Amino acid sequence: HITGYGTPKYTKGNLSRENGRRTQEQREEEQKEKAREELKRIKAYQKLFDTKATPIQDMNEYEIVEEKGSTRQHIRVIIDNYKQQFEVPVEEGATLTLERTGQPGKFTFTTFQKNSMPFTEGNGVLLEINKKNIFYGFIFSKKRNKDGKIEVTCYDQMRYLNNEDILIYKKKSAGELIKMIADDYKLKCGVLDNTGYRMSAIEDGSTLQEMIENNLSETALHTGKTFVFYDKAGKLFLSEVSKLRVNHVISEDTAEDFEYESSIDKDVYNQIKIVYKDDKTGVASIYMAKNTSSQNKWGVLQMTDDIPYNLYALGKLKAKVLLKYFNRKRRTLSVSGAIGNADVRAGCLVPVILNLGDMKVQNWMMVEKVTHKFGARHSMDIELIGGDFVV
Repeated sequence: HITGYGTPKYTKGNLSRENGRRTQEQREEEQKEKAREELKRIKAYQKLFDTKATPIQDMNEYEIVEEKGSTRQHIRVIIDNYKQQFEVPVEEGATLTLERTGQPGKFTFTTFQKNSMPFTEGNGVLLEINKKNIFYGFIFSKKRNKDGKIEVTCYDQMRYLNNEDILIYKKKSAGELIKMIADDYKLKCGVLDNTGYRMSAIEDGSTLQEMIENNLSETALHTGKTFVFYDKAGKLFLSEVSKLRVNHVISEDTAEDFEYESSIDKDVYNQIKIVYKDDKTGVASIYMAKNTSSQNKWGVLQMTDDIPYNLYALGKLKAKVLLKYFNRKRRTLSVSGAIGNADVRAGCLVPVILNLGDMKVQNWMMVEKVTHKFGARHSMDIELIGGDFVV
């Protein structure tokens, strides 16, 4: 089966969060509290793992658009050098890459620079497709050759969220946190959905992007809802994923090729050992969960983790939940040369209908990364996620 979207990635130790430095006298009580907090978080993970993706129920509802002739788009690139705005000629091969987390939107194109149209790093760049604003960003680098061609690389506002800072905030939702950061760094905001969850945090040495992603991960755990944070044509948006459906079918008829891989080589475990080591007595308490069926197929693949305090309910449940999460093949799915649609961006949901050989996919899946390519035709390379499908 394919589970829901946007489950925060599990890494060892991320089910508990530090609440400041501990004194020796407070250590045991704080370990107990930390264990109770971790138990709550594991229960939240358990609910998220049980969430199913939305299957495509009625095939007739989705018309598979076949490519007829050229899908070339009318593209305009307009530069604002803060003295004037002007359109520049763009060679075939421009690309727009959008990722769901961790990276800003990136637009690259090749042009010629004329004396009457000077531009430099920091200037604004607007990408317009069929009279619709798709991307607005800023020039970060230029590369020239002897023929006078200039390769230009632009990033959207999310690039400025790579700045590191120290931030202490109390009872703020993700939208409120984004607005506060945007005001501090003079970034523009669009609609920021109310997530319905507020939290407090001390962020030290993290990037602004990491601070926002931490808040969104906590929001997913406490509300069961996934929100997507993105820049759209020069404004920051926060939207619940259910609002980001794009009825653009990904199938064998609309994509040139796909690449599908299944593996048990990484992040797959069928035996979980949870350990609590008592520093006073030197005795270790061990909680185990295993799946003998997959062990008979794959051999024993063990993961070892720990807990902050010897709480029986925590040890048993953590082993059980991690086994459910890791005891499955890891699958990756990407498509190349799909018919282009400027509305497809990272974080949106698209209907996917593909026969992968050992399984058939007929679900809404999330776009983890998309690269739009503008040439003789507008095409897309897409990485898809959902449940067993990861990146």
